[in-house]
Amino acid sequence: MLPIRFVAESLHMDVEWLPQTREIVITNQIPSAQDYAGFTLETQAIDVTTISNVRQLGDYPCKDGRKVRDGALLSGGVLSWLSDEDNNTLLGRYNLKYVVDFRSEAERKDTPDMEIPDAEYIYIPVYGGDLFTEKTAKKLSEIEPEDGDSLARALAYAENGIITERYERILLSKTAQNAYSRFFDVLLNAGGDEAVLWHCSAGKGTEQVSPPRCCSRWAPTGA
Repeated sequence: MLPIRFVAESLHMDVEWLPQTREIVITNQIPSAQDYAGFTLETQAIDVTTISNVRQLGDYPCKDGRKVRDGALLSGGVLSWLSDEDNNTLLGRYNLKYVVDFRSEAERKDTPDMEIPDAEYIYIPVYGGDLFTEKTAKKLSEIEPEDGDSLARALAYAENGIITERYERILLSKTAQNAYSRFFDVLLNAGGDEAVLWHCSAGKGTEQVSPPRCCSRWAPTGA
């Protein structure tokens, strides 16, 4: 059996022993879905127009009650069509220092990111050979549209539960777990006044699996 304190604290819960009543009180201090109810793409948008679905995690609540600093954590789609104006905005206004690319090798070769001077590009592919089971791979081949239409493919994936299974597999995949472990290292190594931008292809899929649990790292003291 695993000690209950070990399990609870691993899930970022507080554990208190009450000797008078010989009771254990476990409190979940992680922000709930309700704490994020007011956050939308519009409220978190930044002044960048050539990255799809780009937003920042400013004001996100942390476990200790503080909030993430505005402009420190950015996420969105590919940087393949980044304009000079947006490039200057990311470097000047947000002090961007790290760009993390979660895409597959094929996606990266098809639409490579534009280079951002003074920002380090880090390639951390989330997708690996263990992402899909043989059963899923067979299902994918069966529902693939004959004309290769991307919209028809997306609808077919949704109707057949492929999208749901993909995110479940991301959480269970060793490749993805190792990738996100590397990603958290990048976040923790960034300076307090530096920004990190991570992305997948469209800014509404893989990168949303990765909101950092260690967000207090970017919360100003007393915020």
